[in-house]
Amino acid sequence: MRILNEDERAIIFLDSFENIEYKHKKAIIDLYKKPSLIRKDASLLSKYLKRVSKPQIEKQLLLALFQDGYFDAAVETAIKGADDVLTLLSDGYAEELKNIPTPPLVLYARGNLSLLKKDKVAIVGSRKTMPLYLKKTEEISAMLTKSGVVVVTGIALGADTSAIKGGLDSGNIISVFAGEVVKVYPASANDLANKIIASGGLILSEYPYGRTPRVYSYPVRNRIIAGLSRGALIVSGEESSGARYTANYSLDFGREVFCLPYGLGQGGELCKSLVKNGATMVESASEIADCLNLTLKEENLTDLGLDEKQEILYSLIKQGVGNTDDLAEKSKLAIYEIISALGMLELKGLIVKDFSGNYGALK
Repeated sequence: MRILNEDERAIIFLDSFENIEYKHKKAIIDLYKKPSLIRKDASLLSKYLKRVSKPQIEKQLLLALFQDGYFDAAVETAIKGADDVLTLLSDGYAEELKNIPTPPLVLYARGNLSLLKKDKVAIVGSRKTMPLYLKKTEEISAMLTKSGVVVVTGIALGADTSAIKGGLDSGNIISVFAGEVVKVYPASANDLANKIIASGGLILSEYPYGRTPRVYSYPVRNRIIAGLSRGALIVSGEESSGARYTANYSLDFGREVFCLPYGLGQGGELCKSLVKNGATMVESASEIADCLNLTLKEENLTDLGLDEKQEILYSLIKQGVGNTDDLAEKSKLAIYEIISALGMLELKGLIVKDFSGNYGALK
């Protein structure tokens, strides 16, 4: 933990009060040329809180500010367990967040803060995402993160977990919590959180030590996921799912919104709705990269352990040739060779057959 200056400590102190609304905290900070001046002259604070009819908050803050030792104790409790803490005025605070309507006043962090300086893409979806879409999510995340793009997500089961797993090899993963960064919610995700840190990833939250997630914390948290990212991939979800908040925030912030494709009877109602309203349907990391002008590393086919026939077919499928007859025509391979090679490519998780019988690349 670096040494925090007095302005940073003043913001952390003020933000640690759960019963004070964000708008009032931000307004109080904006009253002062330097936030630390609140400890020397509380008159501006008092006038503001009287004007907005908040006498209980005024009394609480004045007592806390000038009660011997309370200020320092509150700050030390708030930052407990974090590797570092950034405030809205700190060097290193995420530039992308400064431009959203309600930037977090404080970011508590565990892990690699340098990830905040990289290009970032959000990946979110439902806890009940279908297995095929979970696999696709992991593969898209892996392709993005291996190329140096940071994937931003939550920590829930389902799509979040798949996005995280895809980024563990590279460590280019940011998980944003809806509660404190020390204790993981749900507890079942504790091992996954430890793997994020061990891989060189980052855990972030705007909530201080001891703050457990509330129902409202999750949609509020999602504005950070959207705000950090240049675009958001919505993997799955019903119309009322939490991923809807991330999509809406992304649109409000002028970010790109991407969705995986869903057919009739396949679910994914949120994705279908978003695509109807202008979101971009994608099936690969390269499509996301092309839209955001990101560069992905080319995958070496020899690293995938493919023989010559599998390489030919896999390359054709990646180019969009998915029908068996078309594959036979372009590859000049016999049907029995094609069937055998396609079976091996499926087993290796490189391709998948869709509901119409055509093949598509998963990586």
